[in-house]
Amino acid sequence: MNISFVEDLIKGASYPSITVTFKTHRTSPGVTQDPIVLKNLRNELKERLENEMDKKDAQQWMERFDKFSSMVDHQNNLDGMGIFLGEKVGMIKRFPFDLPNRVVVDKNFATRDLLVGISKSLRYYVVVLSKETVDVFEANEDRFGDLAEIEGFPMENPRIHADSLEKSFSDTEDRYTEEFFREVDEALGKVMQNEPLPLVIVGVRRVRDYFIKKTKFAKGIIAQLDGSRDAGNASKWLGDIWKEVGKNMREQKTQILEEALNKTKPEQITNLVSDAYKLSEQGRVQQIIVNQDFFQPARINNGNIELLDKATDASDYDDIIDEIAERTLLNGGNVSFVKNGDVNTDAPFTAILRY
Repeated sequence: MNISFVEDLIKGASYPSITVTFKTHRTSPGVTQDPIVLKNLRNELKERLENEMDKKDAQQWMERFDKFSSMVDHQNNLDGMGIFLGEKVGMIKRFPFDLPNRVVVDKNFATRDLLVGISKSLRYYVVVLSKETVDVFEANEDRFGDLAEIEGFPMENPRIHADSLEKSFSDTEDRYTEEFFREVDEALGKVMQNEPLPLVIVGVRRVRDYFIKKTKFAKGIIAQLDGSRDAGNASKWLGDIWKEVGKNMREQKTQILEEALNKTKPEQITNLVSDAYKLSEQGRVQQIIVNQDFFQPARINNGNIELLDKATDASDYDDIIDEIAERTLLNGGNVSFVKNGDVNTDAPFTAILRY
């Protein structure tokens, strides 16, 4: 899942920015309840809009929302859904992780839950190999997400004829396969340039070994799954991959964050939310690490931040961490939401500064 859509939400925000998120289901009987949940959230949105603007404006926004949300196809639901609507934004996104049932009407879209879900997720590409076809999917732990199949794939090798499909590799290399895998690697390079993720390769051993010799991304391969697999049924064997890579990926993520903290000078680390807010505005925040259950309401007065126990005014931020995270992403930084205790830090919020 390319997170560039989050940047689109951030850049396209204005009042009102309508965010509706809810938990969905992939199969029956849960999927039959999803339209009912959306209808209830729609009624909550109507009440919110009528309380925050005049009746005519509220009615116009509800008409837009109803027209837009009518495009939702619940038969293709994943585990969570987000509907985002504003003056410049209209977006329906399905997610391979749970989202809370929530309605937000604000000057910004509510991205916290999305960032938490994406940050928690351990993602990788699955490369399904054969001499005649190569397919690539994006996996999210033991699930495939929305648009899991990558643009440009599957790729078929037009050089291999039906009578030569069983031909084994020779010592002199199969020229047709070499040319095909070179093209595959170029296409994979575009995918990795857009969003580099670890690779898991699937296929019979001789094909996997041949691909590894030819690819520029051999160092990014974290696991291999043996045997000829049908890409069309990938969701059935994805659990086998996750058993292989899950624990190591979690440990690596924790190790990377702790190494980043240990290598950073003390003066380039702050646990103060108020300082991080101002520094993120200046583009100085390289990384934030936040406990998943930590929220910080705040109020901004003339550029100064006041931390609150609870947001009480319509202009208050329910969670200023959301704003810091958005600014950090827009300035090329990283955002990580972690479980309490996963990373060795005494504070629920940590910002690592560029300088």
